[in-house]
Amino acid sequence: MFYSPISQIGAIVMALVCLLGLIRGELALRLTSGLFVLDWVGSEALEDWRAQHKAQPAILAIDVAFTVFMVFVVMRTRTRWPKYALAANALIVATHLGAMIGPQVTRWDFFSLYYALSYAVLASLAYGALAEAPIGRSRSNSLKI
Repeated sequence: MFYSPISQIGAIVMALVCLLGLIRGELALRLTSGLFVLDWVGSEALEDWRAQHKAQPAILAIDVAFTVFMVFVVMRTRTRWPKYALAANALIVATHLGAMIGPQVTRWDFFSLYYALSYAVLASLAYGALAEAPIGRSRSNSLKI
C-alpha cells in the first residue's frame, strides 16, 4: 500500500486536505472528506499490482459507491465544491470503464489519469474547506436528508 512516490505524496496531501475539510467544513464536507480517505485507502489496499489488466473491479466498485454518495451530496447542498468533486469522480469511473473496454490503454496511462483525477477531487475538497467553509460562524449541517 502506497508503494509509489506519487501515492505517498498523494497520501500526505490527502491527509492534509481531508483533515482541513474535517476541521473547517460543514457536514457534507466532513462526510465527504472522511469517505474520500476510506475510498483512497481502500483503493490502495485492494490494488492488485500482479493483475494483467489495468482497471480492477474491486476498485471500480469503491469509486462507483463514492460517486453515488457524491450525487446525493450534490442534490442536497447548495455549494459548488461537491459538483466539482462529482465531476472529477465521475471521470474516474469513466476511466475505469474506458480501461476495461479499450485494449490500447496501457496500465500506466490508466493510473496516471486515475491519480490526476484523484488530485482533482482533492482540489475540490480543498476549495470547499478554504473558500466555501463558514468562517467565524458556527458550522451548519447543510446536508438536507
